[in-house]
Amino acid sequence: NFEKIGDRPTLIIWYRKDQNIPIYSLDLRKYSDSNPGLHWTNQNRTDRGRIHYEERGKVRMSHLFLPTVTREDGGKYRCRVDYMQYPTKNSWVKLKVIVGPTKPLLRDGKGSVIEDTILSKQGVSLTIFCQTKGIPLPSILWKLEGKPVQPVSYHTDQISGTVQSEVRISVKETVADKDGSLLECQASNSDRSSEPISTFTRLRTIAPPERVHLVRDQPYFKAGQRYNVTCLVTGVDVKPSVYISFNDYRLPIISIKELESGGDWRIAAEFHTSKDLDWETYNTNHVYNYFSDINMNDLKTFTDHVDDVMEGGSRGLTCRAASPLLPDLVLSDTWKPPIHYGPHVQLVLENQGKIQDGDDVYFVCQVSSFPPFQTIQWFRQNVDLEYKVEKNIFIEADRLYIRGVKREQEGTFMCRASNGITSQKSNPINLVVTDSRSLDITDCKISNQSSTSISIDCAWSGDSTANQFIFEVYKSESKELVANVSVDYPRLILSSLPPSTDFTVNLRSMRPSFYQITMETFTLRAEEPLATVTRISNPGYIRLLPLVGILLGILLVLSILPVTVHFLVRRRHLRGS
Repeated sequence: NFEKIGDRPTLIIWYRKDQNIPIYSLDLRKYSDSNPGLHWTNQNRTDRGRIHYEERGKVRMSHLFLPTVTREDGGKYRCRVDYMQYPTKNSWVKLKVIVGPTKPLLRDGKGSVIEDTILSKQGVSLTIFCQTKGIPLPSILWKLEGKPVQPVSYHTDQISGTVQSEVRISVKETVADKDGSLLECQASNSDRSSEPISTFTRLRTIAPPERVHLVRDQPYFKAGQRYNVTCLVTGVDVKPSVYISFNDYRLPIISIKELESGGDWRIAAEFHTSKDLDWETYNTNHVYNYFSDINMNDLKTFTDHVDDVMEGGSRGLTCRAASPLLPDLVLSDTWKPPIHYGPHVQLVLENQGKIQDGDDVYFVCQVSSFPPFQTIQWFRQNVDLEYKVEKNIFIEADRLYIRGVKREQEGTFMCRASNGITSQKSNPINLVVTDSRSLDITDCKISNQSSTSISIDCAWSGDSTANQFIFEVYKSESKELVANVSVDYPRLILSSLPPSTDFTVNLRSMRPSFYQITMETFTLRAEEPLATVTRISNPGYIRLLPLVGILLGILLVLSILPVTVHFLVRRRHLRGS
C-alpha cells in the first residue's frame, strides 16, 4: 500500500525466503493507462503467480496473487519496491499454509483396512487404529455412538505430518452389547480449514448361528429323482460356512442368499436320490443329531479343512453351519426323510436238487421296496396263475406252493411285485420235473440156490427207511403167493420152498417214485448140487429165465446116461451066462 508514501513505484520485486534471486517482478517505469507494466517470472523458481498493480487517483496498491496454494508455497516472502523519488523499501511477510487433514484411515489390529463394518467375536477386545495427515498436525477424536472414547495411544510424525491414534473397545459376552454401534474417527487441524473430516464403521458382534434348520417340505423322496434341499441358517451377520450332506456324501451347493430380515440365510443344495444306493438299509438305519467342536483359528483354516471336519457320521440329510469368525462352533440339523423306491424282486426256488413228479415245490418272491409291496403276481410261461386255477397250486402273497408237482407243470416261473411307485418282474426260474420212476437199485444177485432155498441181494444207494421194500414171491405156473415180506434193505433169504419149482419174485417199494422190479428163479431138484451165484446188474426190468435150470438138468442126464447104459448091458450079460 503506497498511499502513505505518496510517490509512484517504478519496480516491484518479490523474493522467496532468504534468497537473493527474485521470483517475480513488475516494471512500472513506463506505466500508463495503456501500459500496465512489464511482468517477469523466474521460470527456474516458479511457474505460477502474478503481481497485480493498480492506481485509483492517489491510491496505489499492489499484491502477489498465487492461484492455488500448496504446502510448498508456505514460508517467508520479501517484497522490494523502488520509487521514483522515495528510497527503496523492503517488507517481509510469512505465509503459513494450512493443509487440511486427509480422510482418516481405519485399520484393525492385524493392519487390515476396515471398511463399513468391523466384525468381532463375543468376549474379546477390539483394537482399532486411525491414521490421518495434515499441516499443522491434525488432532484425532474418537466417538462411539456420539460419545467420546479415550484413546490408548497417540503417535505423531512432524516430518510427514502423520498422526495415528489407537483405541480399544471391549465387547462383553452378550451378543447385544455394542452390536451395531457406530464408531467415528474425526480429524481436524485448524479453524480456518474445512470442517472436521470423519470416517465411520459399524461394530458387529459375531455369534454362532442361532439355528440351523433343514426345510422339510417333502413328505418323502423318490429314488432316481433330483431335488433342491433348503437349509435355513439364522443369526449370522456374515456369510456362513455351510456343509450339506446325505449319508456322508457332500451335496453340491446351488445358492446362498441372505434374506431381507438380515442375518438369516437360505442355502440350497442339489440332492440326487440315485437308484444305485442301498435304500433298504438306509430306511432302517438310526439317525442322530451331530454337533462337533472344530478347534480352528480363522476363516482360512476353517475353509481349508471344512470338508474333513464337517463330514460327520450322520445318516440322512444333514446341514452343518458355522460363522467364519467362530469356526469352533458348528450347529447342525439332521433329517431322515423316507426314500420311496420301486421293488427289487428276486425269485428263489427253495427245493434242493432234482425235482421229481410228485414232489412238493416251494417258490419265494423276495421283494425289497419302500413302501412295502402291495401286490405280487405269479406267472408260468408268462401266464398269470391267478387266472389259471390249478388244484395243487397254492399262492400266499410272496410264496407259491405246488403240492405233488406234475411233469406237465414244468415251465418258466416269474413273479412281479408292485408298491404304488412302480412294478418290477423277477428273474425267471425254469422248473424241470424229472420222471419219478427212476431206480436207486444198482445191482442184484441170486445166490445159495438149492432145492429148498434162494438168497436175493440187491445193492441200494438210497436211505434206510424201515419196511420200505416189499418182496412178493409167486409160483410161476399157478400164480400162488408163496411169501410177502417187508424189509429195510432189498435183501431176502427164502427157505422151505418146494424143490424143482419156478418162482416169480416182485420187488417194490413203499415210495411212489419207485418202479416194481420182477425177477424169475427156481429151486433145484433134491439130488442136484447148489447152483452158482447169478448176478443181475440191469436196474430196469430184471428177469432170471429158467434156462439155467434146464441146462443143468440136461448136463445131469448126460452125465448119468453112460452109467445107466453100462449097468443095463452088464446085467443082460450076467443073465445070459
